[in-house]
Amino acid sequence: MSDRRYLKKRGRRWYFQLAVPRALQDRVGKKVLLEALGTEVLADAQNLRWRHLAAAQQRFDALEEPDEDGLTRAVIEREAQATMKRLLREAHAAARRGEPLQWTGIDASGQVAASQGWDEGAGLEHAAAVYSEALAQDDYGLVAVEAQAIIKSFGADISADEEEYRELCRSQLAANLEAVRARLAQLRSRPYEAPERLTTPRPSRRTRSGSPTRDMAAPTIRREGTGGTTATISQVAKRCIDDNRTNRRSRWTNQTRQQYETTYRLLSEFLADMPIADVTRSDAVRFIEALAALDPRWSRSPGARSASVWELLENHSGPVGLSAKTVNRYVASCSALFRWARQHGLYGGANPFAELYQQPDGGSGAGTRRGYQAFSIDELNRLFTAPLFTATPWGAHLQPRQHSVQTALAWASLIALFSGLRSNEICQLRLNDIRQEGDTWVFAVNSRHGGGRQRLVPIHSMLARCGLPDYLAAGQEQTNGLLFPALRPGGPDGKHNWYFTSAFRTLRVQQGLVRRAGQGRLGFQSFRTTVRAALARANVGEHLAIQLLGHERADDGRLPYRLATDLRAVTEAVEAIHYPGLVLDHLMAAAA
Repeated sequence: MSDRRYLKKRGRRWYFQLAVPRALQDRVGKKVLLEALGTEVLADAQNLRWRHLAAAQQRFDALEEPDEDGLTRAVIEREAQATMKRLLREAHAAARRGEPLQWTGIDASGQVAASQGWDEGAGLEHAAAVYSEALAQDDYGLVAVEAQAIIKSFGADISADEEEYRELCRSQLAANLEAVRARLAQLRSRPYEAPERLTTPRPSRRTRSGSPTRDMAAPTIRREGTGGTTATISQVAKRCIDDNRTNRRSRWTNQTRQQYETTYRLLSEFLADMPIADVTRSDAVRFIEALAALDPRWSRSPGARSASVWELLENHSGPVGLSAKTVNRYVASCSALFRWARQHGLYGGANPFAELYQQPDGGSGAGTRRGYQAFSIDELNRLFTAPLFTATPWGAHLQPRQHSVQTALAWASLIALFSGLRSNEICQLRLNDIRQEGDTWVFAVNSRHGGGRQRLVPIHSMLARCGLPDYLAAGQEQTNGLLFPALRPGGPDGKHNWYFTSAFRTLRVQQGLVRRAGQGRLGFQSFRTTVRAALARANVGEHLAIQLLGHERADDGRLPYRLATDLRAVTEAVEAIHYPGLVLDHLMAAAA
């Protein structure tokens, strides 16, 4: 789901919406601020909201009563802005003297020196990395002395475990970081615009007390320079996504697009939306290592998809971490962004995410990679003697009084075992997709893998012996045209296998079909691997195997989704799918 915090849609236009703190509602005169953003485009509204949020927060700060024992947010913001300006003045003066500036909390040994003198640019980059890391880790040691001095100057009584102290330290760290960035931009003749706020806006009611709220801070907005070399990560990501949305060659599904949008949002937050040209290899490594520590099921937690990267790292880090496959998906998404940026002149260096792919457990070479493995005969017999096939009379599956996910699960498993069709290809089949071509009954399969083209897969005789014609005849009278009408579409792309795959996983686990780590995975996709192995055992030609399975390419790179010259050859290839030792007598006897 896209990030719609502080946004509300009325008609076709977007508005900024923010709850007024209860203590200030009488002074503001309303409980909720609602301001028109003047756009119908969600992406534009997402960018505009931060300026409205900063303005609203400044308004709230101005109305806030001073606390005798603490510091108001307005005072903390004012002190941070003063620190930033002071550091910039001192940096200019130090540069004129040809001396390195002693940045807060970083000793002289931390400054990077060139072989023949002081290198201010290298020192600034080092300082930026130190302050960024401190902000990411909530490490306030670099500014503790300055924070205590500010507290003492105001005569406040604030301890280190109070939110006011943490906010003061965060704002001082941010002031140092932005001063470094401003000086670095000046040194490299790049435009720079300071953020509107250095303090963190007040947490929303959904934010847990005491948790970091860095995601709500108004991001630094930088203007693009000549050639777009100072475009920020979020700006480049938006252009990349928009380009792929309109590019017919990419064919991104809604689910793929949302995965890329989430990854790019997390990357932008993690690196404070810095110019994409400034992203280094170490930045990429830190980001991937941080994501790798997340719990594998983090995305299923309520509100997790809209949470900031800092909230995710605090609330959803687990002892297990993400699998290598999931981590590699994040690496691939980020790598694609930098490839696109390089192609469009927005990034000039080597791809920082290249070669960050992780190897699966059990080896370090490409040959050790294990995907979905084929079912053994023993595993197939355990699967097809499950209560789904034995406790319920098979006749109830042939002519179901009421279609269900279990009915679909039983038939889909058989169809996959004797055809190699994908789960969604099976789940979205309609009754009129099963038709006769000459003397041969076929599945007419429509799949995005074929570029919108249709392929014909002959129906194995074993499916007929198990009663598929009876099921089809009953379906003509009871269904809405779908072969499995009980399967509800779901997910970003409305796929009919969205809930089905979860049901199959439950069935598989109940039957004990689980492999140990390093032995490869089992899933519905394993049926395709099983069929591929059966075709290989029967010495079926590669061209016929490719046409049946659908996703592999011929030697010339073309997808052979066309009717073979002789459909009988394809039918013979399907009939060659055979599993010695597989027992399905209980299904065939019921169908007889």
